[in-house]
Amino acid sequence: LIYLQKILLFMKVGVKVYSKDFEYAKKIAEYTDFIEILALNQKHIEQFKQLDIPFVIHCQHEEQGVNFANRSKHYANYAGFLIARKFADELNSKRIVVHLGSQETNSCGIRNSLSFISKIDDSRVLIENTPLNTQKIFFGSRFEEIRAALELTKKRFCFDINHAFTSAIFLKMNPPEYYVC
Repeated sequence: LIYLQKILLFMKVGVKVYSKDFEYAKKIAEYTDFIEILALNQKHIEQFKQLDIPFVIHCQHEEQGVNFANRSKHYANYAGFLIARKFADELNSKRIVVHLGSQETNSCGIRNSLSFISKIDDSRVLIENTPLNTQKIFFGSRFEEIRAALELTKKRFCFDINHAFTSAIFLKMNPPEYYVC
């Protein structure tokens, strides 16, 4: 627990919004360290330039039809990442968050994700942990997967505390025990 407390001292708190939610972002900007934008459509970039706050950009994922684990979605995956990169470039973001994907079909796999992410030549890319649950298999929901992904892709890590809480509850663990596994 002391280890977790030390980590929390250095953490910054951000709020995630969809790129279409500029008015909400404007209202909360003064209460947060940064805003994380799920980059949906490039037409929303200009309005965010009005805000004087750091941004973290989140690449589209399964809910938007992007799944790096699914090779048959290569063009959608690439298009989703290009939108995120455009947001990051325009808003001077130092971070682009991506998910490893999910098991939509039998041909989906973490190796597909790692291959796709390894080819992204952008040092801003961070791989985020995903939640364990009974509805869908998300790659990157276990720390062993994240560790291997970081080593193989040479990318950095983004810790999503909500995803970790969900995973800890699913495993019937105390959340701090799950975080430091």
